[in-house]
Amino acid sequence: MPGSAAAMAKATTARGRQYLLGLRTAVSGNAQSFGFSIMITVTFGVVSAAYGQPSLPELFGFALTAVAAFSVLNVLVALLLRGEEDDEPPSKVLLVATATDFLAVGAGVGAAVGIRFLIADTAAWLLAPFCATAVYVLVQSVELTVGEQEE
Repeated sequence: MPGSAAAMAKATTARGRQYLLGLRTAVSGNAQSFGFSIMITVTFGVVSAAYGQPSLPELFGFALTAVAAFSVLNVLVALLLRGEEDDEPPSKVLLVATATDFLAVGAGVGAAVGIRFLIADTAAWLLAPFCATAVYVLVQSVELTVGEQEE
């Protein structure tokens, strides 16, 4: 009997470890997208609360400028890192970065709120998602850098 209890404990530990590894993959693989989804949804709410329902062109502009921020930053990084090896951060680095994702979300939403108070109507529909996205990605880059240093 004692042998079977030990085998059962070992199997339980192995399943627990597998679960934790799966959880790590789920958290690190989805957290950045999850954080961005929250940030861009709240950005929409910030601008919508100030200026009401967007027109169809404003809605398209909102979506396209959010994408444009990613594109501009992606091109900039590609140009600055031209010729260097592509090093993916280790999963522990991603865990540290995603654990602090609330900072990037808060910074992105803060940028949207700032734009809402500084810019009027249609321009806010274009600048808020662009600035919120850019700030979110830049702060998340700092989080990844800090995670690398902790590794």
